[in-house]
Order: sequence, then C-alpha cells, then structure tokens
Amino acid sequence: MLLKISIFKIEARTLKIFNEYKKIISMKRKAVSEIVGTMLMLVIIFILSIALFTIATSQLNLNQALFSNEIESINRLSRERFIIEHVHQYNATTILILINNIGDYKITIMRIFVANSTFTKLFNDLFIEINAHQNYTFVANLNTNITPGSEYKIRVESEIILGSIRTGKGNSVTFSWTP
Repeated sequence: MLLKISIFKIEARTLKIFNEYKKIISMKRKAVSEIVGTMLMLVIIFILSIALFTIATSQLNLNQALFSNEIESINRLSRERFIIEHVHQYNATTILILINNIGDYKITIMRIFVANSTFTKLFNDLFIEINAHQNYTFVANLNTNITPGSEYKIRVESEIILGSIRTGKGNSVTFSWTP
C-alpha cells in the first residue's frame, strides 16, 4: 500500500510537472505568435506607408508640372501679340490676309473666320506657326464672290502650344475690311 501511495504521489507529481510544462510551452507559443503577429503588422504598415508616400509624391509632382505649364502659358499669353496688317483681294473669290507677329514668341494660328452679312467661312485647325517678328500671308479661298462695298469681318485666333500640349488658350484679333 505504501508503494501504491508513493507511486500515486510520483504520478501526481509527474502530472503536476507535466501540466506546468504544458503551461510554459503554451505561454511561449502565445508569446511567439504575438511577436510574429506584431512584426507582420509592422511590415504591412511599413509597406502601406511607402505606397501612400509614393502616390502622394507623384501626385505632388504632377500638380507642380501642371502649375508650371499654367504659369508658362499665362506668361506666353501676355507676351504673344500679332496683328492683321493688311487684307487684299486676290481675285473674285480669294483674299490675302497678311498676319504680322509683333510679339516675343512664336505663335500658332489655329482658326481664321471670314464673315459678312450673307455668309461665314471658317478655316479651322490650321497650325500655322509664325516666328517672332515675322509675317505670314494666308490665302483664303471663300468659294463665293466677294461683294464690293460690303464689310467683311476677319477674325484670327491663335493658341498656345507648350511642347505637344494644346492649352486651349490664346489671343484673337478682329479686322474689318471693305473691298
């Protein structure tokens, strides 16, 4: 009986030690999983912050480039000057329009309107480049007879082109001509 009691005590002690060992192991596992979870969370936050920083920086650079183009187009718009120097009837249906660039920049003529009380003629998307302090003669075939004594309105519009970007901004000049 004494042997049974001591075996029982040994088993109880072994069981107690085993239970303590299980607790220690599970605590270590919990600690390890918490550390791994925390490290994983830090890595995810770091990667997301780098992505957010990259997006914000590229957006800032894009806004800065757009702002620079806007300032450049305003600067060019204020220094872009041209006039319709002379209009001459070439034949019964054609007129010659002499455009003089008196500004500091090359201009790009995009549209020319010719109108009187009976008709309107539009010459669109011309892309005529005139260097600073140069003249250009545009031949406008109106496809109708020019009426002597009738007033014609001639409007020339330019557009600022920065590199390959059409800004949609430019100047215009209107000229009244009576043949």
